[in-house]
Order: sequence, then structure tokens, then C-alpha cells
Amino acid sequence: MMQLGLDLSQKQLLKLAMTPELRQSINILNYSTADLVHYLHQQVNENPVIKLSADDSQQKDSFDTREHRSYSKGYTDDEYNPFNYISDETVTLESHLLEQLSMLNHLHTHQKHIVQFLIGNLNKNGFLAIEPKLAAELLNVSINEVDDMIHVLQSFDPIGVGAQNFVDSLLIQIKAKKSKPPLLYDVVKHDIEDIANKKYRNISKKYSISMREVQEIVDCLRTLNPRPAGDFHVPLTKYISPDVTVQKVDGRYHVILHSELLPPIEINGTYQKLVHRSACVTTDRYVQEKIHEATWLINSIEQRNATIYNVSKAIVEHQQDFFEMGISGLKPLTLKDIAQKVDCHESTVSRATNGKYIQTPRGLFELKYFFTNSLERTDGEQSNSTAFIKEKIKTLIAEENKLKPLSDQKLMSLLSSEGIQISRRTVAKYREEAGIESSSKRRRF
Repeated sequence: MMQLGLDLSQKQLLKLAMTPELRQSINILNYSTADLVHYLHQQVNENPVIKLSADDSQQKDSFDTREHRSYSKGYTDDEYNPFNYISDETVTLESHLLEQLSMLNHLHTHQKHIVQFLIGNLNKNGFLAIEPKLAAELLNVSINEVDDMIHVLQSFDPIGVGAQNFVDSLLIQIKAKKSKPPLLYDVVKHDIEDIANKKYRNISKKYSISMREVQEIVDCLRTLNPRPAGDFHVPLTKYISPDVTVQKVDGRYHVILHSELLPPIEINGTYQKLVHRSACVTTDRYVQEKIHEATWLINSIEQRNATIYNVSKAIVEHQQDFFEMGISGLKPLTLKDIAQKVDCHESTVSRATNGKYIQTPRGLFELKYFFTNSLERTDGEQSNSTAFIKEKIKTLIAEENKLKPLSDQKLMSLLSSEGIQISRRTVAKYREEAGIESSSKRRRF
């Protein structure tokens, strides 16, 4: 018979507890510089002990200089900057079209109102996002009036705006184009799918024309813009400040960490004086807790800087041939290789390189760019990185005869002749990753 009872025993366990401080350190290492600056400002708002220090005297000098220049009677050549007088106003598609509409004095007020309504219903590509019938109902006008104003809108710059879809837009552009192949309009209107799939022989047979004539049609079509309003929706340029710079001095490469990108952090001295002096135990405990959090934050940032520097230095030492010869000198490298060099875990290396950039004599690169797998050679030479092989495939295709483009099988043979053993399937994979079409679709006539 089973007996139930209480038993007191001891057990020794070893486990890692994810404390808030440890989680914060991991996040700080993973943050990009921009994200970390944003995070620090958040911490300032949440922790009154943290102070982002700055050189007050330098700020004052800068202010005094600006004040002096503002009241000076004139500018010297060094002070005058013509770029200060350039407007940064961005021209939108809507404002561009409305400006053209305002110049059409022959249109009546209600007609301009219809065109304004249509302009307000264009999508980002410049196509109408509303059916003419619905527009007529909403405006309480005839559909013929709407159709007439659509034609007015389609006469505006950029040519092709106000179309129903991209094919309609291309047809509008073809009509406005003076020099063009005679069958261009018909081919685009009825056989656009064959062009997209590069089934040029179907077009050649249907219209009884040569493959060269089909090629001329395709070449002319490529000069048109399937999204006429695309230039008005250019994404904002994102500027990247390198976290690390590598420079060659006296024949050796040196790594420079840009720690100045982060604002200096200090602990507010006023709160430090309150420790153990406050009559309120709760207040004293709160201040000590916040000072502890601030101290941990400062240490975490120092540890982040040291980790990024050590990882960057190890990468530069391993990839020196890249800085000398370019992509052909890029050696195979894994997270494990760097982790062993700097004596840390692979995940730490991954966080230290993700979203971090290095300025080199050969350009700006993300640190993780230098990690690449290897493929063994058949001639006994040093193995090549996959990045080098991808670049080699792109070079071979760029130099191929466009009338007889290289197939994946032929590319595999050419690489094999240079000692690079690679399968046809891998060649196809690397080609597709580079955004390069198959040989049948690259062929010109």
C-alpha cells in the first residue's frame, strides 16, 4: 500500500536566468546605432538619474557664432552657403498635375472640378483608382463628361498618367511617341503577356515579322514607363553612419570605433548626493535602484563598444586580401571562426555585426557582408567564398555573347575549367539570387 507523506530534500541545479539587466545588455548589443540613440533618449525620460552630457561651452560658442553672423552686415566667402537658399519642398504628383490644370483656361469651372476629383483618385503609380461610372455618380454628371476629362488628364505630364492600368498607360505613351515600330501599339495591346514571358517567336509568327523586328519592338517598349508617377514617390534617402572605419597606415590596417556617434552618458550628481541622506526610506531605495540601472546601462554600452571593436578587428585581420584585391580576395568566414578568435558565443558575434557598418577603402559594408561560405576547388588551391563565385557568374554573363547567352550548364563548365567545382543547380540558384534571367530570356536577336 502506497504511503503519502512530506519529504525535505536538497537539489543542486545550474541554469541561466534571463534577468532584466541581461536582457537589456543583449538588446543594446543588437541595436543599430540609430536605434540605440533612440533607446537612450527613452531611458532619459524613464530614469531621472541618467543624464546625456554635452559640452556646454562648445554649444555656447556655437550659439554666439550664429548670433554674430545673424546680425553681421554681410557674409564672407567662407560663411556664405548658397545651398541654404534652396527650397526643400517636395513636388507631389497632385501638385504637379493641379499646376497644369490651372493653366487650362478653356475649361469651365465644373470641368476643372471633375479633373481635380480624378487627380485625387490616382494611386501611387498614377493610375485611376476609381471607375468612370462611379465617378460620374458621385459627381452627379454624365459619364461622357467624365470620359472627356479623363482624356484631358491623360494629356498631362507625365505621359501615361490617368490610365486605368499599366497596359493602358503604355498605349497612351505609344500614341504620344513620334518614332516607333509600326506594330508596337498592336503588340502591346494584344500580346503583352508574350512579351513579358519573352515568347518572341509567337509574336514573330502571328505578325509575320522577323525576330529582329520583334527585338526592335521590345527595345522600344523598354523606353516607356509602366508606372508614370513612380518618380513622384521616391523613398527618402537613408544615410548610414559607419560604426567602424578601417584605414591603412604604414602598410597595416587599423580599426577605428566611432563611439562619438552615441551621446555621452552620465549619472546626475544631484541624485547621487541624495543617497543615504533622504529622510524617506522609499525615496532612498528608489534613487539607489535608478543609479544601479544607470550604472548597468553605462557598463552595457561600454561592453557593446568593446565587442563591436574586437569583432571588427578580427574580421579585418581575416579579410585583408579583400581590402587589397576586392571581391576576389574575400575569404570564407563563419560566425564560429570569429567567435573563437574573440572568445565569445556565435550569437554574440551575430548581434555585434547585424545592422553595424564599416567604412573601408573599398566602400561602406555591413559587417555581416564579410561572412560567406566556402566551396572547395578541384585544383588544390585555397577554397573560394560563395560571394566570389556569385561575382564570377555575374562577370561571365556580363561578358557573354548576347546572341548566344551562356546556359547554366555552360557556366558550370567554365567555372569547372577554373578549378571551381559547382553543380548546375547551384549555378542557377546563384544566378536567380543576383536577379539574372535564364539564357533563353537573356537572348537577343
